[in-house]
Parts: sequence; structure tokens; C-alpha cells
Amino acid sequence: MSGPISSVSSVRRRPRLSRFGFLLSLFAAGLLVVSFLPVSQPDAEAMILIDPYPGGPVLADGRVSIVLIGDSYTAGNGLGTYYGPKDYYRSHQNWGENYARWLREQGIKTTVTNLARGGDTTEGVLDENKKKHWSVAQLASNPGAIANADLIMLTIGGNDVEFAEIVKKCFVTVVANGKDCQRLVNAALEGLDTVMDDTTTIFERLAEMVDTSRTEVVLVGYPRLSLDTPAKKLKGCEEPNRGGVASLDPCEKNRYDQVEAVRHAGEQADMKQKALVSEWNEHSGSGLRVSYVDGISGAFEGHEPHPSTGDRNNYRWLNEFLETAGVQKGSKATTSKKSWDTSEWYHPNITGHEKMAEVVQKQIDVPKSANGGLWGKDPIDVAFVVDMSVPASTSTDTSVSTRFGNEVNKIASGIESRSKSARFGLVEFWGVDTTGHDAGYGSRVDRSRVGSEFTDSAHDFGLAVSMMKLRYGATTFPAQSMHSGIMEALDLDWRPGVRKVVMVISAMEPSNRELVTGYSYRDVRDKSLRVDPVEVYGIDGGELDSEAFRQISDATNGAVFDAERLGVAGAVDAAVARALDNPWAWIQGPYVAAVGDTVRLDAGGSYSPYGEIVSYEWDFDGDGVWDETTTDWRVDHQFEGLFDGVVGVRVTDPKGLTAVGSTPVLVSDDGDSTPRGEDNCPDVYNWAQVDSDGDGVGDECDDTPGLDGYVDADGNPLTKDQIVAAFEVSGVEPPEGGIADVPAGGNGGSGSGSGQGAGATVGVRGAGPVGGEAGTGGLLPVTGVVSPVWFRGVCLGLIVVGGVLVLVGRVRLSGGSGRGRHVR
Repeated sequence: MSGPISSVSSVRRRPRLSRFGFLLSLFAAGLLVVSFLPVSQPDAEAMILIDPYPGGPVLADGRVSIVLIGDSYTAGNGLGTYYGPKDYYRSHQNWGENYARWLREQGIKTTVTNLARGGDTTEGVLDENKKKHWSVAQLASNPGAIANADLIMLTIGGNDVEFAEIVKKCFVTVVANGKDCQRLVNAALEGLDTVMDDTTTIFERLAEMVDTSRTEVVLVGYPRLSLDTPAKKLKGCEEPNRGGVASLDPCEKNRYDQVEAVRHAGEQADMKQKALVSEWNEHSGSGLRVSYVDGISGAFEGHEPHPSTGDRNNYRWLNEFLETAGVQKGSKATTSKKSWDTSEWYHPNITGHEKMAEVVQKQIDVPKSANGGLWGKDPIDVAFVVDMSVPASTSTDTSVSTRFGNEVNKIASGIESRSKSARFGLVEFWGVDTTGHDAGYGSRVDRSRVGSEFTDSAHDFGLAVSMMKLRYGATTFPAQSMHSGIMEALDLDWRPGVRKVVMVISAMEPSNRELVTGYSYRDVRDKSLRVDPVEVYGIDGGELDSEAFRQISDATNGAVFDAERLGVAGAVDAAVARALDNPWAWIQGPYVAAVGDTVRLDAGGSYSPYGEIVSYEWDFDGDGVWDETTTDWRVDHQFEGLFDGVVGVRVTDPKGLTAVGSTPVLVSDDGDSTPRGEDNCPDVYNWAQVDSDGDGVGDECDDTPGLDGYVDADGNPLTKDQIVAAFEVSGVEPPEGGIADVPAGGNGGSGSGSGQGAGATVGVRGAGPVGGEAGTGGLLPVTGVVSPVWFRGVCLGLIVVGGVLVLVGRVRLSGGSGRGRHVR
């Protein structure tokens, strides 16, 4: 090359402009949500849940990129149909994606990137070192996605104050007690100010990462964890020292009102979050606008979990114990699926997330970022893959790579002027001899020069390009490492929801199959589609425009431009102009499903600057063949066999221009993402592979899962039958999956309590009726499902007294009757 490039001034970006408005098409009123609807028949086919927002579309001209951050109430714990890393519990049925589907129905082209993680805290969002929970913080690990967002939405803070432990110690009668519940609630109240400080830090960090004139932040409140209904107070709390001042600690005569305490803590969290947002908007001075959605608890009033373990709220919008994916329709009682994964309990169910989305819709409506016009300049990531090989017959002054280096300032400035925001990546590759043994073989990302995988600094990018070195000596035609260079570029940290372009700068055609790696154009195509896809363009300095390269560019919706005729800068500019002028295709994914499941694929984030999309062509198996064409941006497809690949969509606009979008899809035999040979419950859906007792058998298929705290008086883990007995439902039919009711049988007139009847036994022995002497016999048997009315007379709950399990309730005994307690 001719020498180092001196400093390159960054070009000031022009303001985003709307090219012109137009009428978007009228869409169907009922949008279907991808889900596996819980039903009462265990063998019923997994189907699709109807969208909760009926009504006609409205005229709109906008596009919104939504990023979800925060904790399990945003990620989707308790919904099922998860995707992504196992312990993140991300689901397309969460409130954020429900809200996005409503926006699409209004004509707003909306994409969603879910970065939230089940169990995360404010530290998990912020701390790059992640001392307590995860390896990388949400914001630090996803700067590109955050910077590109129009709307950032979150729930946060519940895990900071140990919400899961509060649920266990205040409401799970097997392990609950007043002292622990009181301690946890008081600690939560005392910790709320720290949570607010950390939440402010999240806002501050976001303000540094985004364009505050465009990006909005929405903080969503939590529902209450308990109905406002009386429950048996917990024994064992410590009397507060009132000192003549009324105390909010509801401890009276060694009895703790857990319902009042937990609901009060939730009210305080609501008040503090609302005040925090008000204070931020008034005094932060950052320009970042934050909205607080404070109607969640009000919307859920009457639909929270029942505070007594022996009862369920028939119309609950949060999963209670032993259940997930609950649905409550109209006046019908909630139905659900059974779950032994405690991370799914006490989280909003499918209906709960729909209702949360309704509240967000009413309070936020269409975000202001959608009103700036859909057809402004799009953000773009461009990775240059530069061939540094120089054949002996080629002048170093005229090689295409040399000319690229000389014109890099003009190239970078041109890309910035055409886009709302631009980032640049750089990969070098060079030729090898026919044996493939050149020590310099391969490609690399020069991260030390760029500073990261991508940079938004044209100056830094120019410096990196100036430091590349031409490679002389043994080279071959065709290029033996071009596929490697493209594959390396596809591994960069691309932003979700932006235009993605690989620009290959070369005078040689690629090898059909590389000597060393074995990469072929199919490998490049498949990897490009898995990314989003990335469009691959060629800047041809001689022989690049070939059938071998066209197989890559055509498959990814790219093209080849002649650097000899247009000049390198002109060819790059023409390629970027084409990429930005084309429509943009998007499938909201990824998806994980079971064989036989029907999945609704949603391309509603796709758009064109020239009018509504004319057609959607769908490739259901990633083979490059379009299997079905629709005019709707949604399509249902049943996956009838195992599959691990991508599905694609090709959209065509009124000018005949096209774009391709794609998303990964995994179809497994049991519906989770763990390979069968590694699955600790290979025949049962168990997304997170939870194995509480570490015996190699997942909790979902382990008779003694070893759930923390669920032990008998001797410290032995309770069996599933015993745990089911503690969590039994009264007054409502068991949910799908069969939570068995527990009738008591046996003689008890004198307190002998000898259990009679078939079935497994609950490890809770009985004393005789009140007035009788304590007996030593009497295991309560577990039988099949019985009448809920019958069960109400059997068991009102289990409590712990002095380390001994006690079953308290009205018991019907075959040899006697009366009010009694069975004690072991």
C-alpha cells in the first residue's frame, strides 16, 4: 500500500429524514401469538394463542426497534416455549413481544431484541464483572443493540430484594414461618432505596449509550404476589419495638400477617419506582425520557395467587405452585401445565403477560420514535473482507486492495452520509499455495487496531486499514481463503435489527471448496442466513464476478460491482445504496419447538420505502427453495420432523425489489434445546435441565427431585406425591398434567390414625381428633383425582412447628369424624 493514512475526520451525520408518507395496508384484526397453548388434554396438539388486542388497524407511518432488558418478569419465566440460553427463560409470549405485536397491527414495523434474563438483578444489567450471577452484564455485552434501540423496556429490582425467598418463606406452607418471612420483608423494605439508586445508574448508563433525542425508556411495575384476602397468619415472628409509634410490621402476638406485609412491600416498591422516574425526568438533564407503567398492580387486582397453599385463585394471572403457562379466558377458570421448575412459579402466566401488554399499550400507546417517519436512513453495519494477496503480475499501486486503502476516507464518509448510524468492521485474508501450508493462511479480525469487532469511528477504521499489509509470494487462482474471510466476518458482533453487509474486496474468484477448511459457498450462505442474514457484496477488481462468487451473493440478496469501471469508492457506494434502497426483511425469532408443533412465523417487522410489501415467500427448511408465498406477514407452519437450521422469508416490494430475512429454528423430539444424549429428562420437556439434587435426573422426571427446603421431619427429601399433597388445590379442577388431590383414609376415632386406602403415602403422620390422645400411626395415602369439594374437607395446608411437619385441616376419617390434626 502507498503508506499510512493520516487522521480521518468523522463526518457529521445528517438528521434522519422521512422520504415520504403513504398508506400502509389494512391488516387482520386478530393477530396470533406463537405459543403452545395449555389445554386440559395431555395429548392435545400444541397450537397458537390468539392475540389479545382485537380491533381495526390505524394509519401509521413508523418503525420501532424495541430492546427488552431486565429480569424474569420481562424475559418470560413461566411461559414455556423458551429460546436462547437455558437459564435465561426467554419467551416470545412475554409482555414486550405482545406489545410489539399490537404495534404491528397498527402498521408500525416493529422488531424486538430480548436481552432480559431470568433471575437477573440491577447488578446483572450493569456490572461488567458480574460478581454474583452471570458472566457478562446485559448492557456491556450488547452495546450495539442498545445504541440502535428506539424503545428500551424493562422490569427490574425484584431479585435484588430476594423475591423468590419471600415467596417461599411467606407462602409455601411446607417451609414458611413468620420469623423468616418477617426478616425477608423488612430487609426488602430497607433495600428499596438501594434498588432505586442502582436503577438510576441503569438510566445513566443508557443515557450514555443511546441517542437521547430518539430513544425512550419504559420501566414497568410488578403485580402483587398475593390476593388481598385473609389467610392463616404465620407463627414465629418477633414483636416490633414500636416505641409509642405505630409500626407497619404486622406482627401481633407472635403471629405475622404475611398477606399484609408482602402487599405493603409491593406498594412501597411501586411508589418508589414512580417517584424515581419523576425525579429522573425532572432533574437528570440527560435528555433521556423515562416512562413508568404503574397500572400493573391495579390491572392484576383479584388475579394474584391465593396466599394459602391449600387454595388456588381460580382466575389467577400468575403461576402458582407446581404450574406454568397458565391461561384464563373470560369467565373460565385458569388452566395450566404442571411444572417442577421453581423458576417458573410465581411469575405472570400467558394471560398475565397479555394483560401487562394491554396496560403498556394504554399508557405508552405508539412511542414517539415511531412518528419520525419510517423511511429515514437506516442504520447499517458494514464489514470489509479485503484480499491482501498480490500476484506477481499485479502492480502494488493498482491492486484493488491498495485502491481501497487509498480511498477509505471517502468510502467511510459516503457510508455515514447514507445511513442513520454506521459501524465498520475489517477482516483480511490472503492466498495460500496449493498444499495449503502457507504459515500466513487464513483470515483475522484486527481488533487491536479497530478497538473492537466493529467501530463507529471512521477515523479509527481508516487507521486500521492503513496498517494492513500486502502479501506477496505463493498465491493461487482461485482464492483459497476467501470463504474463511467471509466466515470470520460473519462472526463479528453485528447489531440486531440493522442492515448488515459484507463487502468483499478482491480481484480473484473464490475456490468452490477451500483446501484447508473445506468451506464451500453453502457454508457461507448458511452462516449468513443464521446471522440475520448478512448480504454479501463483491467489489470486483478483476475476476471476482464469477459463478462461484455469485452463488454466495445471489443467495444472500447481494450483488457484484465493478471496481475497474466505477472505482473502488464508487463501487462500494453503489453497493451501500442498493442495500439501503432494498426493502428490509425480518422474522421475529428464534424458535424452539417439538416435532408436530405448529409455529406462527412473524415477518411484521419487514418494510419497503416504496409502499407495502407485495409478497412474502417462505423457506421452511433453509434449503434456498421458497416453499410458500403469502400476502400476509404471518404464516403457520407445522414442523413434522427433527430440524436444526434456519427458516427464511423473501419480501418483494412494489418496485420488484427484494430482501431476505431469516431466523434459527430448532425442532426437537421433546421441545427443548438439549440434545437427547445430554438431556437429563430425554422424553420430557425441561428447558433449563434443572436437577436440584444433582443426581443426574432432571426434576421433571425425578420422583425425589430434592427441591430446596422440601424435606420431612427427618430431613429426608419429600417425594413428588408428598409435595403435591402440600400444594393441593381446593375448589378448582386440577390443571392439565394432573396435580392429584389427596383424600385421607383410615381410622381415627381414637387417634390411632392407621391409614387405609390405596395410593402413595404422604409422609405426614396423624394424631387423633381434637380431644383424643396423639396416635402413632396413620400415613395419609395419595390416590387419584377426586372431587374438589371432597378435597376441601381434607387438607387446608402444611405448616412447620418446631421442625415438625403438621397437616392442619378438617379430616374425614372412615372410623370417626371431627376436627383433628395429623402430626409426625
